[in-house]
Amino acid sequence: MAVVLNTIHDGPKNHVVHIGIAGANSDAVVVDASTINATSNPVTNLRLMRVEWGLDSAAGESALLEWDEDTDVTLFEFPEGEGEHDFTAIGGIPNPGGTGSTGDVLLTNAIGLANGSLVLYFKKS
Repeated sequence: MAVVLNTIHDGPKNHVVHIGIAGANSDAVVVDASTINATSNPVTNLRLMRVEWGLDSAAGESALLEWDEDTDVTLFEFPEGEGEHDFTAIGGIPNPGGTGSTGDVLLTNAIGLANGSLVLYFKKS
């Protein structure tokens, strides 16, 4: 795994994480739902509210986020370059909670992705 994880905020309602990418990853756990602070109730679901990214790739590689399930579910695909996307107007992207769902978020990217960073904003429920 070639990621550096930094939790920026883990409060009662929100969880924000910065992910530094420095090489190839295949299903690297970048958000471990079991370790998120749950002040009064366990975190049973996360909603992705906003993403920011900067990816540097010589070959136009992208990075893929997925919800961890028996058959992983695509959450967001980050194209090369820089950008941001806000999902708050639609209430965020919820974890579908399918068979084998752990609540975790996984990252996959090819070796051609030289480096990059992602910032993920989640709402807890």
